[in-house]
Amino acid sequence: KQGLAPSEAMPEKEDDPKKLLNKIEEFLDEDKSISIIAEMSFRLAKKLKMKEDEKWLEQEVNGYSEYLDSNEEVKTGLKFKKQEKENQHRRIEAELNIGLKNGQIEKFDIPMFISQSLRQIEDWANKYFNQNQIVMNAPPMELMVKDLNVNPNESVPYLVNPNSFKRILNGVRLKVIEFLERAKKNI
Repeated sequence: KQGLAPSEAMPEKEDDPKKLLNKIEEFLDEDKSISIIAEMSFRLAKKLKMKEDEKWLEQEVNGYSEYLDSNEEVKTGLKFKKQEKENQHRRIEAELNIGLKNGQIEKFDIPMFISQSLRQIEDWANKYFNQNQIVMNAPPMELMVKDLNVNPNESVPYLVNPNSFKRILNGVRLKVIEFLERAKKNI
């Protein structure tokens, strides 16, 4: 329930799609680690040749690599990305505090896309479960690089509520349940 316990290993590979689907549902009922459930669902999507589901499950398992380490962002800063309905569960609100020349601190709420793998997000949810806010360092936003002359190679501290990680994991859990309903029609 608090994530991946050391004894909670990936179950043996099941080749029969119906048995695999039943195993995934069993894991959902037992509230097992969503990263393991997503890995099993990814395997099921591949077996059933459900290409769209296969693509998003692979991204959930491995991380959204198109958002990780973009060379362009290293030079110009993070851009606000178009909100895509299918990735909405990965968006969180972060807080950015900027000290002004007059000594005042200006607070901004920044939408942030969390692109890391589910295992990484589970690790963060477990590690920071009893904290109200944590600091996550990320590249500065494009606006900060252009208007405030912030060095694009420097990390900027963003404040994040760790409950956001649990919301991401719950969002994936709900999407897996929807996937299983579609998968049942393909078996």
